[in-house]
Amino acid sequence: MSNPVTSSSTDHDGTDRPPQTGQEQPALAKRMRWYDGFAMSLTMPAALVASLGASIGGLGAWGAIALWAASMVLATATNWIYTELAAMFPESSGGIAHYAAEGWKSRAPVVGPLASVGYWFPWTTSLAIYAGIIGSFVRAQWFPG
Repeated sequence: MSNPVTSSSTDHDGTDRPPQTGQEQPALAKRMRWYDGFAMSLTMPAALVASLGASIGGLGAWGAIALWAASMVLATATNWIYTELAAMFPESSGGIAHYAAEGWKSRAPVVGPLASVGYWFPWTTSLAIYAGIIGSFVRAQWFPG
């Protein structure tokens, strides 16, 4: 009979993990492939469909181009910063609020909760706006009048 603490086991995807001893802490598996990132990015077309037409209608073609170009530059800068932060804390699962709390905990502990609200608020409001725009598209298409 083998010892369950020191015997090797198999992950949910069928790959073998190294044997764990009693002193090791469980860790998150960090195995993300390029197509995992591609699958997660498939939500962006919904945002484009919901907001591209509205931005062209409200800002005109050149205004929408400027808006989308500025948002692409900001997204690229944000991703670069996020990658740097993830490299600074490789042992944790991460998140903007977690990185802010870790980085500022000795100087200003209130930054962690503030970063949580600052990250949560734009995401929830954008989801509500997208739902409203898509709902108005559905109502205009299938339930006119």
